[in-house]
Amino acid sequence: MSKHYPWLLFDADGTLFDYNLAEATALRNTFESFRLPFEDGYLDIYQRINHGLWQALEKQEIKPDVLRVRRFELLSEALKDEHDVRRTVGALHRLDRRSL
Repeated sequence: MSKHYPWLLFDADGTLFDYNLAEATALRNTFESFRLPFEDGYLDIYQRINHGLWQALEKQEIKPDVLRVRRFELLSEALKDEHDVRRTVGALHRLDRRSL
């Protein structure tokens, strides 16, 4: 006898999809596509910034369109001593506008 279920639920976060690996790969590829230098420590900085902004979004303190841009603005500010900030800000803003 076969059973029919009206719903089948999957726990995708961290189970079916490795979001941490995807995030790390995407950030590295983004920097490389704009010929920007990338160091492993940048991922930690980005994740702290991104996590804080997602918390603000969940509390409805910011809107999704703000999150999409602000995380790259804050990352650029955090990396300003690492390389030319104007080049980085411009590249990251161009990237974010393409994702809208």
